[in-house]
Amino acid sequence: MISSNFEKAFKTGIAVFLSIVIGGFFHINSLFYAAIAAVITLQTKVVDTIKAGQNRVFGTIVGAIIGMCFAIIGQGNAVLCGLGIFLTVLSCQKFGYDKSINIACIVFIAIMINLYDDITPFYYSIYRLKDTLVGIITAIIVDYLILPKKEQKFN
Repeated sequence: MISSNFEKAFKTGIAVFLSIVIGGFFHINSLFYAAIAAVITLQTKVVDTIKAGQNRVFGTIVGAIIGMCFAIIGQGNAVLCGLGIFLTVLSCQKFGYDKSINIACIVFIAIMINLYDDITPFYYSIYRLKDTLVGIITAIIVDYLILPKKEQKFN
C-alpha cells in the first residue's frame, strides 16, 4: 500500500516532468508557468484535480483578458493595477469562481508589470494561457492515469 503523501509527491513530480517535456516539444513560451500550473492543479483525487484545473483556467482567462486590456491602456500604472485587480476580483465573484480569484489576480499582475519590451499584451496573455493549459491538462491526465484513487460515492 502506497501512502497518500508518497503518491501525491510521485504524481506531482511526474506531472511537472511531463509539463516541461511536452511544453518544450510544443515550444511554449514559459515552462515555468506550465510547471507551476501542474503543481497547483494536481490534488489528491481526480475530481478535485479537475475542479482545480477548471478554477485555474477560469482565473487565467479572466486575469489575462482584464490584464491585456489594462496593459494596453497603461502597462505598469499603479492606479490601473489597483482598478484592474478590483475588477478581476469582482468578475470572479460574479461568475461564482471565488477559488479563481488568486490566480486571476496573479495573471493580471504578470501581464501588467511583467511584459517584455518586445511583446504585446495580447501575445503575452495568449502565452500565459497556453503555458498554463499545458500544466493543467498534464496534471489531470497524470492524476487520472497514474495510481488513480477509487472514489467513494455517498448517497
